[in-house]
Formats: sequence, C-alpha cells, structure tokens
Amino acid sequence: GIESTVLSLAEDRPVLLRPGSITVPQLESVVGPVEVRLESSAAAHASPGQHKQHYQPVTPLHLGGPLKTGRGAYLWLRKPLRAARSIAMPDNAAEYAAILYSTLHEMDAEHLDWIAVEMPPDEPEWSGVRDRLTRAGR
Repeated sequence: GIESTVLSLAEDRPVLLRPGSITVPQLESVVGPVEVRLESSAAAHASPGQHKQHYQPVTPLHLGGPLKTGRGAYLWLRKPLRAARSIAMPDNAAEYAAILYSTLHEMDAEHLDWIAVEMPPDEPEWSGVRDRLTRAGR
C-alpha cells in the first residue's frame, strides 16, 4: 500500500509533508490547524517519496480514461470502460491504497502499452491515493 502520512512538527504550526491514509481533518482533530505543504521540486525534500515522478511504473500510466490505441489496462472506481484489462478498484480509500502498488506491478508485468486510471474523488480520505497516482502518472 501507500506510505504513511508525514507531518512535520519542527515549526510553530504542524506541516503536512506527504499525504497518506490519515486525512488532514483527522490530523487537525488531534493537533489543531495543519498547513499543507506538498513539495514537488527537484530540491531536497523534507520527506521521502516526494519526487515528482515517484513510484512510476515502466508501462506509461495515464490519469483518465483508456487510450484509443494499443493494448492496455484500465483501473476504474465508478465507471467501467473497455480495455484489454478492466480492473474494478475498491471504493474504499484504505482498501484501494492497500492494493494500488501490487495492481500496478501486476499490470506492468503484463507488458501492456499503457495503464489508465480513473482518478478517485477529490476528498480528504483519498488525498494519499490521488497524490501517489499523480506521481506515478505521465
């Protein structure tokens, strides 16, 4: 699954360095207001796993619907579409996160032309999954 949520307490106000399965609202219920500071530059990162293209499969991964050419896999959440491999992903963020990388590795091993992913909802519990998909995509 995806790595942990990383929160820095080195400043006066807690800073979210990497989203994970613990959401900002959950953090704020414990530590108060949290600043979200997601780094994506090539500079040194305060938290591991923050490189722009972290966890990128060999097979090109596209965020959105299936491509019209070649043979590929489509990982979907709500809207199944036609592809050589159409894979229903869990509709629970924690379950999705737990199988995300194993699913990408499995699809990579099939030597497909592409992998396309339907983006999960833009909701707090999905922030870690969305972050990892964005970093894995091209």
